[in-house]
Amino acid sequence: MDVSNAYNDEDTEEEKAVKASKEREEMRNRTFVPTDKKNYHQKKDPDNPIDYLKNKLKVNSIFRFIISHPDMDHLDGIKDLFDEFEITNTYSYFCELNIRIFQMFSSQNRNIDLILSIYQDVRTVFKLSDIALLTGETSFQSLNKKLNYHVRTGKLQNPRKGIYAKPNYNWEELACTLYTPSYISLEYVLQKAGIIFQYDSAISVISYLSRNIDVENQTFKYRKIKNELLVNTAGILRLDNQINIATSERAFLDLLYLNASYNFDNLNPLNKKLIYNFLPIYQSDSITKRVAKLFEHDRS
Repeated sequence: MDVSNAYNDEDTEEEKAVKASKEREEMRNRTFVPTDKKNYHQKKDPDNPIDYLKNKLKVNSIFRFIISHPDMDHLDGIKDLFDEFEITNTYSYFCELNIRIFQMFSSQNRNIDLILSIYQDVRTVFKLSDIALLTGETSFQSLNKKLNYHVRTGKLQNPRKGIYAKPNYNWEELACTLYTPSYISLEYVLQKAGIIFQYDSAISVISYLSRNIDVENQTFKYRKIKNELLVNTAGILRLDNQINIATSERAFLDLLYLNASYNFDNLNPLNKKLIYNFLPIYQSDSITKRVAKLFEHDRS
């Protein structure tokens, strides 16, 4: 559909000639679908896709508007299109410069519904850069002002500087967003797996620094580990909502790496084969000996 067929202030002489042509008249009056054509039911309104969408299909909103290339027969009339319809987001195959030109046509796009875009995303926690990519906003300063407005109205939360979240956001997701790279591990994973029994509500996280953080009533305990281990993804599950969480076996070895004398309550849930597969990434003879001793004691 060429948007240039939308509302224009006036037709050019060429456009008038085309509209008055015999071929166009035949198209308007056609009562059958030619064998080489597909019936899109637009034969009576070939010049005005906006009118067709509004009056024929009764469309008042468009979820995604896609532009395949920046020729004027696709760009001309965009302002009218955006003035007439509520358009949630746009996609363009061409370069960022043309996207910015396109955005200048539409006051609606400059006031894009941030809340709808955020709420439709599977994630519950976002950095400012995440939301910029999600919405196509190019001005961080402008985006930050809009987000802070939604925080004041209660539609979003701002748990830490530069981090925005939906109401009732996921604590595990926040844990992996506060500092990156990071992944949930250690006691938090092991107590959920029934390997340690002592309850601790804190979420334990492996990252590039050691620090405790309290957000509302939730504590996050970050423990530093050497970079070679931090970036090694063996035994790390990457979930759709940007949560990185260790398997029980990886969390078990992480805890031994940080505290070789730790006493575990129940080793039965652990997959010993996986543990021995992961052991080489730690490059530690002491951990290897400790693992062998723990499992020998467990078998006796």
